[in-house]
Amino acid sequence: MEIDNVMHLRRTALLGIIAAALYLGGCPTPLSPRPADAGAQVDAGTFDGDMGLPDGDLAASQDGTALNCTKLSDQCNNGVAVSGKCVKVPKTGSCSDGDSCTDNDTCSGGKCVGKSRDCSKVKDQCNKGVCDKGACKKVPITGACNDNNSCTENDTCRSGVCEGTKKKDDQEPNDTYPGKKNPGINSCPGTAKWVTGAAYPATDVDWYNFTYFYKAVNCPVWPKMTLTSPSTTATFQICAFHKGKTCTGSGKPSCLKGTAATYTTSTETLKGCCASGKAPLKMETKPSNLSCGSFFVYVRVKPLGGATCQEYKISYKNHIAP
Repeated sequence: MEIDNVMHLRRTALLGIIAAALYLGGCPTPLSPRPADAGAQVDAGTFDGDMGLPDGDLAASQDGTALNCTKLSDQCNNGVAVSGKCVKVPKTGSCSDGDSCTDNDTCSGGKCVGKSRDCSKVKDQCNKGVCDKGACKKVPITGACNDNNSCTENDTCRSGVCEGTKKKDDQEPNDTYPGKKNPGINSCPGTAKWVTGAAYPATDVDWYNFTYFYKAVNCPVWPKMTLTSPSTTATFQICAFHKGKTCTGSGKPSCLKGTAATYTTSTETLKGCCASGKAPLKMETKPSNLSCGSFFVYVRVKPLGGATCQEYKISYKNHIAP
């Protein structure tokens, strides 16, 4: 009897709960876990993915396991969990960007950044300095340059070297006897004439010739020459050889300035005078027979030392001409 009473009471209570539920509008639903954001990391004070309860300081994945963010760590970043997600947090300090042509590599904004190596020490007017496999080297460039050679022009970079085109004075070609013919000079009083040349290269030899026209019997004059040069170190030799045109007397000069010299060709021997040294060099040759008439003068110039390429000028005139 007592058991029947107990069962009755339980049945009654259960029916009461069901009636209350129906009265409230439906069956109660069990508590469900709050859906977590995909891939989110939960910090302290948030809720876990189980029952929506606070999880304290545990950073957990959706299934409640702790997040491992080390896969995002590198030399310039730390992999950490933030708000339920693994993220990179930049750090500072030295690093290596793997480039042998950079220096002072440093972490900046999560990236390893190096400064390009300075190769200006190998740079010049025809080469730029670049880094290649950790070493600075020259790379040829093109364009105008200056070879610092006064006897060249149109200097241009070629294969990393500055090269110019040899200047040719208005007397070239004149490397051999009898040389370039120039205007003659007259006696009494006569005016000076000029020749401009260039001693290039160091073995260069220049020949010039002019005719001396003797016109006045009462005006005994003879050729006088002066070699000048901008160089204060270059040394030259200038020679003047006579060849008679109307008689042999004019072909035997005496050296008022310079020393006696001869020049032998395949067919003849010329007599004259030579002077050597730094500019200015003076040459004065006096024919043995002043009334002999016109004669030829052959002038030879060659560099002896100092500058390997140097311009020069020769003035020739009668010895009394201004």
